[in-house]
Order: sequence, then structure tokens, then C-alpha cells
Amino acid sequence: MNWIRTKQSAFYSMFFRAVAFLESLEMSLETEAMWKTLSRLALEARQLHIAERCFAALGDVSKSKALRQINKIAEQSGEEMVSL
Repeated sequence: MNWIRTKQSAFYSMFFRAVAFLESLEMSLETEAMWKTLSRLALEARQLHIAERCFAALGDVSKSKALRQINKIAEQSGEEMVSL
């Protein structure tokens, strides 16, 4: 079980490193393609906070906003589960 958590943590940190790298670049066609790829991978991996950041960087306000609302609901649900 501990090995699984370690692997998940490493996987999650890869997404954060990718975001940090892309944020350091000027927006270009290549950078935009990388943000789009990262958004797709983040959605597939259910890393919705990362996907939200990707869509914000791409200027896709509607998707970013929708993911923000989903993330907010998920956080509230998690807090409710902890208090039970």
C-alpha cells in the first residue's frame, strides 16, 4: 500500500513539474501544443486541478471555470467525509 502512495505522489509531482516548466516559457505554437497535451493527460489521470491550470493558460475560460467548480465541489465533499 505504501508503494502505491509513493508511486501516486511521484506521478502527481510530475504534473506539477510540467506546469512549472510550461509557465516559464513564452506562449508560442509549441508551448500551446504542450499545454493542450498536458491538459489531456491531466484529464485522463483525473488531475483536475492541473487540467484547470492548463485550460486557464490556454485562455479557455469556460473549461477552466467548470473545472474550478468541480474541484470546489470535490473539496467540499472531501471535507464532509472527514468530518463524519
